[in-house]
Amino acid sequence: MFMRKIKPAFFRIITVILIASACFSGGSYNPIQYRGFGADGVVSGSLHIIDIGGTKIMLDAGAFYGKDKIQFPLDIGKNDIAGLKCIIISHVHLDHTGRLPEIVRYLGYKGPIFCTGETAILLPVMLKMAVKYGDFGMENFYYSKNNAKNRFSGKDIAVHSMPDCEYGRQIGKKCAIRCRRSELGSRGYFLCGKCAEMEAAETMRNIVIVEPGKNVRLSGSVDAEFFYTSHLPGSVMTLLKDKNSGRSVLYSGDIGSDLSPFLIHNIPVARRADIAIVEATYGIEERQDEAGARQKFREYIASKLREKKKIIIPVFSLDKAQQVFYELSEGIKEKIIPGGVCIRAFSASMEAINGLYCGRLRVEKGNLTPDFISKGPFDPALARFTKGGGIEYGDITVLSSGIADRMISKDTLIKIIGDRDFCCVFVSRQDPDTPAGIISNMSGNRVVIGGKTYAANAEVRNFDCFSSHARYSSIREMLKGLSGLRTILVVHIDGNSVRAVEQKYNSDFPDVKVVAPGPYEKLNL
Repeated sequence: MFMRKIKPAFFRIITVILIASACFSGGSYNPIQYRGFGADGVVSGSLHIIDIGGTKIMLDAGAFYGKDKIQFPLDIGKNDIAGLKCIIISHVHLDHTGRLPEIVRYLGYKGPIFCTGETAILLPVMLKMAVKYGDFGMENFYYSKNNAKNRFSGKDIAVHSMPDCEYGRQIGKKCAIRCRRSELGSRGYFLCGKCAEMEAAETMRNIVIVEPGKNVRLSGSVDAEFFYTSHLPGSVMTLLKDKNSGRSVLYSGDIGSDLSPFLIHNIPVARRADIAIVEATYGIEERQDEAGARQKFREYIASKLREKKKIIIPVFSLDKAQQVFYELSEGIKEKIIPGGVCIRAFSASMEAINGLYCGRLRVEKGNLTPDFISKGPFDPALARFTKGGGIEYGDITVLSSGIADRMISKDTLIKIIGDRDFCCVFVSRQDPDTPAGIISNMSGNRVVIGGKTYAANAEVRNFDCFSSHARYSSIREMLKGLSGLRTILVVHIDGNSVRAVEQKYNSDFPDVKVVAPGPYEKLNL
């Protein structure tokens, strides 16, 4: 077994529970039974459970966010966790890991959580985000009665979730509040950072590191093999193999676009797989890679700086932000972007992740490029991280998508959109219902917000060269490299793309059964 237990350290697009039984009996196999927890149309919360050869395995443990939490309220419970042998995490994004604290702390899961070394390095930061902004149902929190005066000065009140928090223990007179933690902010509270660290550490105690390319024994009859992808540092596909029946299942996780300067290209999986569970994030769209697109990104930023524009770049804290910092750093090295430019960022999580990219990740060879390991990803001194207060716009402001959604009020949004001096640069898809989504989808010189029309004078530019998901042709070639394929389960898919995706897969794989699960659907495969 190639694994090692580590000590504690300080989750888009479909949620399914797949229950497969591959027990050999009298020369026949039990069918794969499928149950979806919100399938097509879901843009977050990837979670799958497989029972193969009598071994029950969870593949990813993502959390819902945005409209998905309202559209698909059903959640996993203790019955789903009962008999679970292990959890396998494909990569560290919250839509693949955000339910881990709930599963460990509230559902009582005590078994191993397998992931790569790179994922284990990044996971504590992401888990801390998950416990601070997740939704684990109604909970009890406590706080100091003395801090109630913060309300009169406009300050939020720190609440505690852990009874043994070192700060919570110092409270003399305690007050209690019962609500969902996702409601804390709107009610004038925030979760204590130490409590968040302790909850994250509680989950990290279950982590077991695995090495891609090596077989990992999950049970007496089932092994797992892992293959790096180019989606994130440490991201992998997982091949589950039942030696008793000879059957196998490949789970793609998020495959990756091969565009990142930090990551090696996707590794071909020349293996047998009876069933493939594959992402279809971008449906059957084929991304058009513009020649020199990233160079044009650098030149565009430089041109806006010369025009004295106030540049805002909303990004995901993990990997998109680091790629943006890389491109800005390279632009400064090439003297395209002036060296004295002020780059201001607003995200404690982004700052922590930057430190890991420039530090601990560089000791893990994994799926990282030699240049990343030897030279580092970017100059960490470029960004000035601001804590608290409002947005102070420098020459370039990098906002995490979550921070943008929370900090940009309706009034601020209207001000930004109407200001000719603002330039909003987008390097990834934005939820259309968020402030960033409204800005990124603007066309013409008018925009409708809350039923009212406002002037849209800000400049908006979208760059597709930062995509982190594989195009359809890459996924198709990966599947064609498998032998023995009989069923393709298409997940991680936007509901509007389902019919087109099914038709395309049926055309390209005429001898293979193609299934795009519907919401809460139960079926035998």
